[in-house]
Amino acid sequence: TLPSGGKINIDYESDDDAYVQDKPAMEMFNVVGVSDSSTFSTNATLWNGADWSDKNLYLFFPLKQPTNNISAFRWDYFHNIDHDLFGRGMYFKFKVKIGNASTDYEYIPGYAEIDDVGLTNPNNDGLNQHGWVKLKSVNIGDRDFSEDVHPISKAAWQMGRIHLPRKVWDLQQDPALSLSNVKGIAKTLLQSNFAVQLAQTIAGPNRSLAVKGYGKEIDVNRSWIRLLNPTQKKFGGGSRVKRITM
Repeated sequence: TLPSGGKINIDYESDDDAYVQDKPAMEMFNVVGVSDSSTFSTNATLWNGADWSDKNLYLFFPLKQPTNNISAFRWDYFHNIDHDLFGRGMYFKFKVKIGNASTDYEYIPGYAEIDDVGLTNPNNDGLNQHGWVKLKSVNIGDRDFSEDVHPISKAAWQMGRIHLPRKVWDLQQDPALSLSNVKGIAKTLLQSNFAVQLAQTIAGPNRSLAVKGYGKEIDVNRSWIRLLNPTQKKFGGGSRVKRITM
C-alpha cells in the first residue's frame, strides 16, 4: 500500500529454463512399465520368469503431448543424449528390490546406453501417448560367466554388493553386537550362510544375486529416466515476478 492509498499488486510465477549453461534443459520422466517388446506394458520386472537373460529392455514413459511424429519425438526427447560429457549414456534412477523382505527396495542410480526409441499406446484419436526406450544389455561381469543381462539389474547388484552387503548376502547381525569389534564380525558371519555363499560369489557374485531374484522387481511409481524437456520450458525451484499492477 502506498502513502497515497494506492496499492501495488505483484504476481509471481515459477521460473523456467530452456538451457542450463550451454546444455538443453533435461527432466526426469517416470517409467510406468517395462517389456521385452515395444508393445505398451505396465509390467514391473526387469526379466521374465527365472531366466535373467530374458530381459525386459523396453522402458515406457508418458509423453508431454500425444504425437505420431517419430522424427520430432526423437529430436525433442533424445537428440545428443546418447552420451553425456563423460560418455556414460542415459541417466536412470530406479527403485529396485535387492533383498528378501517385501520392503527391501533401494534407489539405484546409473547410466545405460540407448539401443532404439519409439512411440506406442495410441489414444482414441490415434495419437501415441507413451514413448519407449530400448536399452542395450551389458555383460554380467563375473569371472566364470559371460551372459548379457539388464543394465539396471547389474547396477542394482553392484550397489548391493558395495553398499548393502549384509542385506544381499543375508547376514543377520545380533543387535547387541557391534561390527566395530572382531568378535562381533566373527559371530555375525558364523550365524549366517556367508561361508556357503563365499565360493559362489568368488566365481560369480552378480550371478549369485540373480539366482536369488535380486535386481528383478522395480517400483514403477518411483523409477525415472532423464530425457530432454520437449517444450524447452523446465520449471525450476525458484520464482520470478510475472506481473505488477497498480
